[in-house]
Amino acid sequence: MSLRKENKEADQSTANVFVTALAALSDKARRLVIMELLEDKSLREEVEAALLWEARKDEPRRPFREYLAENKANRH
Repeated sequence: MSLRKENKEADQSTANVFVTALAALSDKARRLVIMELLEDKSLREEVEAALLWEARKDEPRRPFREYLAENKANRH
């Protein structure tokens, strides 16, 4: 097994432990943990990015150059 795959699996295992622990908390404790996460700017930004990605993952994709050209045309 490659080192990259081992690291990915280790990261997934760690994530599973944290999610399992979070799910086992009382509603009040779970809300407190989530509020702590959101108070940290970098963690909040990661949560926001993950939520945005999840919300938009099924949207059609288009080439980045096309997007840039469209925005350039709209600015003038």
